[in-house]
Amino acid sequence: MIFHIITLFPEMFTSFLGNGVIGRAIDKKIISVRLSNLRDFAVDIADLKRILLSESGPPSLTATDISLPSLENIFALFLS
Repeated sequence: MIFHIITLFPEMFTSFLGNGVIGRAIDKKIISVRLSNLRDFAVDIADLKRILLSESGPPSLTATDISLPSLENIFALFLS
């Protein structure tokens, strides 16, 4: 089973993925976890910051905030 995690802070996940039940499952190759940085898929870092730090409410991302080639990269990541 493969889990794909796309986040702004992938290094935050490395500590608990190596320990406990999840760490043992990864070691035994029962599951696989792939971490991706959302910034790698953004059109422009400045645009990503603008979207996340908008004054209109809580941070949110929609499909329109990411370019079509970036979405293709994300889909390719899930299919690999």
